[in-house]
Amino acid sequence: MDKAFNRMDMFGTDDYLEADFIHYAGKGYAKNSRRRDVQFLKDFGNLYHNLLPVEQVANLKIRAWQDYLAVVYKKYPLPNSVIKMFSQRFVPH
Repeated sequence: MDKAFNRMDMFGTDDYLEADFIHYAGKGYAKNSRRRDVQFLKDFGNLYHNLLPVEQVANLKIRAWQDYLAVVYKKYPLPNSVIKMFSQRFVPH
């Protein structure tokens, strides 16, 4: 089967948004699995930028970022403000 049918990150990241189906299992085109949701919504915004209102895509991205932070807050025993500061600086979103 052609990789466009069920595109996974094991096939590389070149032109993956051109696939018929993008498989976000594992790390899902993000640097690690905790960033997968952020990457998914970033891709969603790129794929549907002409079909959805800009405000709706922006709200989805904000929600994905908040969901990402919630996961990271639970994982690390640091103050949330410190985690948020470093995440905003070093995690693409």
